[in-house]
Amino acid sequence: MTAVTEIGYERRGPAAWITLNRPAKRNALTPVMLAEAHRALDRAEADDEVRVLVLTGAPPAFCAGADLSFFQAMVAEPDGCDRFLAGLMHPLAELTARLRGSSRPVIAAVNGACAAGGLELILACDLVLAAADATFTDAHARLGIAPAVGAAAGLVRALGELRAKQLLLLSDPVDAATMAAYGLVAEITAPADLERRTTELATTLSHRSPVSFAAMKTMVHQALQPSWEQTLASDLAFFRQNWASPALREGLAAYATHRAPKFAPPPPPSH
Repeated sequence: MTAVTEIGYERRGPAAWITLNRPAKRNALTPVMLAEAHRALDRAEADDEVRVLVLTGAPPAFCAGADLSFFQAMVAEPDGCDRFLAGLMHPLAELTARLRGSSRPVIAAVNGACAAGGLELILACDLVLAAADATFTDAHARLGIAPAVGAAAGLVRALGELRAKQLLLLSDPVDAATMAAYGLVAEITAPADLERRTTELATTLSHRSPVSFAAMKTMVHQALQPSWEQTLASDLAFFRQNWASPALREGLAAYATHRAPKFAPPPPPSH
């Protein structure tokens, strides 16, 4: 594998494998990683021999979401919201948009824990394969924030309203078998077989029509309302509004000190 600091890139036959490569941090997303992910995608898109994109993580996790140490550092800065959005949230939103908009089929090979921003990444992919021991979590409610890159809308579209609420509100890990029953995961494999099965599926897809894939992805996306662009704009607007709120500060402080958060009660309803 040709590793480029925080992202690995490798051509395997007709597939370009893009690997989130911060295993010691469970592949938590950083500005450097996202910038390199965009460059890896540029490289794949410039290669006419690439018919399929594969997104995975360096073991033992797929992606733990945003790097919370970077998040915490920005909360204390006067211009922290703008810097955090520019460094991490906007590049992540653009990456999900590129994955969704790619004319090539995109496979997420989920090899371990997939949380928050990791969940947002796989919701931008076309097919999700998962190791039997993979888990899926939306942990935003534990941190006093909400998904900012389309996870809520993506989960509703993938799972339905009530199951999406279950995943979002409880913020507990859900196993791969359950997510397959819900419809998000297309196929489960033994952990040792995930790479082989992903390669097999990529080879199968490589023999299908690229013109058909591009058209069909566009057709599916046009059938969804509101548009992904509108969803992202709404999510990011709420993120900015909630920046440095008491709930966010308490959530991050609790995470940093390994304690349960103590959130204030909800405000009274407006009339």
